[in-house]
Amino acid sequence: MFTSGGPIGTMLEQLVQKESILFKAIPTQSWTRESFVAVDENTNAQYRFGFSGDQITNEEKETIYKSILELQPKYLVLSGSLNDGLTTDFYKIIANKVKPFGTKIIVDTSGEALQKTLETEVYLVKPNVGELAKLIGVEKLEMEEVEAAAKKIIDKGSAEIVVVSLGPQGAVLVTKNQTEFVAAPNVVKRSTVGAGDSMVGAMTWALSQNKNLKEVVQWGSSLWFCSNDE
Repeated sequence: MFTSGGPIGTMLEQLVQKESILFKAIPTQSWTRESFVAVDENTNAQYRFGFSGDQITNEEKETIYKSILELQPKYLVLSGSLNDGLTTDFYKIIANKVKPFGTKIIVDTSGEALQKTLETEVYLVKPNVGELAKLIGVEKLEMEEVEAAAKKIIDKGSAEIVVVSLGPQGAVLVTKNQTEFVAAPNVVKRSTVGAGDSMVGAMTWALSQNKNLKEVVQWGSSLWFCSNDE
């Protein structure tokens, strides 16, 4: 489910349809935002240009709420940065609206929007190390501090599962009673575009297939590093 406006929105719909993915596009007056990455072919360095989305009207916002409630999903991924005009508690509001259906919330955002959403006690959150550090109020974390930091999030009642992407070191899944570390496979990094989204998508699929938590983080990590290698 995504908002769609202008020719960029039309192109996005066509691309998703081409992949035979079921989707619902919510029309907006403003154009769908476009972000892009420039790559230096000599060094493989990436220069990312990410733009904020234009304003979402109150009517469009209510359509988003209504569309999600009609689905009553078993899992709901709240992902990405927020458009102009949306308050930082937008994802938190959605999470509270679907909880009566027993929906399991998976969050992949950052900043105040992430902090607000965690006030609802989500099912799974996927921060990187830097985002995890901010969540517990420290400047940075060493690798050996990540598990304890993740457990602080769980002990506060913010999430049941914390999956931390560790970049070249791999990923770690932490619950109150379980920790699963997956080392990074030895691949040549070609691009990191979409890697985190791929990870969340794979983990959500694995959860929907009733995989155990070790398999969930394995699926997520394998898609993360495959997308790095493509």
